[in-house]
Amino acid sequence: MRVSRDAPEFFVNHEIAPNALEALVFRPVDRMGNFNQNMFNDDFRNMFFGSSRRDANTFRITSNSQELQDQLLGAFVSKHNYSGGYSIVEEIVEEVVQSLIYYGKAVYILKEQEDEDEGQYFRAIPANSVFRFMGLVFQYLPRRARRNWDSDDELLGREVRFLKRKRLLIFDWKSTVRRKVHYQNRILKTLDRYAHDGGVKHMARPTHENPNPKNYFDFRVWKKTQDEALFSATRSTGWRRRASSHPDLSDFFICHRLIRFRKLQVELASHVLETLSVQLSEIGGQEDENFQLKIEFSDEYQSIAKLEELERRLESEEVSFTEVLDYCYRS
Repeated sequence: MRVSRDAPEFFVNHEIAPNALEALVFRPVDRMGNFNQNMFNDDFRNMFFGSSRRDANTFRITSNSQELQDQLLGAFVSKHNYSGGYSIVEEIVEEVVQSLIYYGKAVYILKEQEDEDEGQYFRAIPANSVFRFMGLVFQYLPRRARRNWDSDDELLGREVRFLKRKRLLIFDWKSTVRRKVHYQNRILKTLDRYAHDGGVKHMARPTHENPNPKNYFDFRVWKKTQDEALFSATRSTGWRRRASSHPDLSDFFICHRLIRFRKLQVELASHVLETLSVQLSEIGGQEDENFQLKIEFSDEYQSIAKLEELERRLESEEVSFTEVLDYCYRS
């Protein structure tokens, strides 16, 4: 195995069959088998900004160096597409949240262009290949094939590349959000495993002595049990499965769950902005030791305090269901 301090690889080819340890580390994301969990992932990722997308009033960006601020935020895109930083912040949050959902972390590195006129830019590293140990950050690369246009494919061996921590942006789950989502997803994974079983394993099988066994299995109880398990699993996150036709779902239940779901999203998005502010300030501090950058939601965007107030008013019957839906879906 080769150990180096080279630049990271931005695409890891997994065509070669991994060994047992690598199969555990680089386990694939099942986007087909886990129906409920994938539905939650899509809803959780897609509802962050809604109709407020591309709105400069969504964020408040402050710093003590406008030039360095534009340089750092502009490093996420080409300088021809950069327009003040507000739209790119939305894209960063969405990309980070998507990586957190599938891999548990998101990693960017400030990469230098070979041409000095092109400057520097942040580029995402495959999050499932980056690990941390005792303050060190490294990328593990399995046996892989490198495609060459003008020659035969090249087989590369296993490699560990230590990365410069001062040039990295690393995002993790907020612990409170991670615990809620992790608990929910464990139950959703079990429900998905038996969702299409229909209770077949619990039914009596025909035998030679009893070719037509009497079936005491009640499919209504089976369906009710699954629904109750789903509602119990999603109580802390507030997620409500789309197209759910359960007769016990009242308008109050739907609105109360929606507020809780939005609170979870805002809590994670605020954590991502806080992490982004701190780490960009550290990177900018390498050029200007007094540099400070802060990115946060503006007063026009939803906040935890406003959502908690809306939840209190809903429980006191001081707000209509339409007002709750309009507020939660407007941004």
